[in-house]
Amino acid sequence: MSERTLRERARRLGFEISKGYQRYLRGGEIVRDSENRPITGYNVLYVSLGCLAWDCYDNICDHLMDFHDVVQFLQEADTDNVFAW
Repeated sequence: MSERTLRERARRLGFEISKGYQRYLRGGEIVRDSENRPITGYNVLYVSLGCLAWDCYDNICDHLMDFHDVVQFLQEADTDNVFAW
C-alpha cells in the first residue's frame, strides 16, 4: 500500500497522518540511528478530538509510529470494514 492511499483511508476514517523525523521533545534535535541517519516516523491525529492517537508515550520523542504501525492502527480503527485491507 502506498503512503498516499494510507493517507486517503485515514482521512475517510477521521484521522490525519503526518510524517516527519523522530525528534527529542526537549531541544527538538532529530533522533539518529547508529549510522547517523535520521529516523522517520509518523503521528496519527484524531481530527475530531484534536489529539494524537498514539501520543509520545515515553515523553522523550515524537513521530514514534512506523508505516506498519499506522496500517495496523487504521485496520483496527476500521470497525465498520469500510476498506478491504
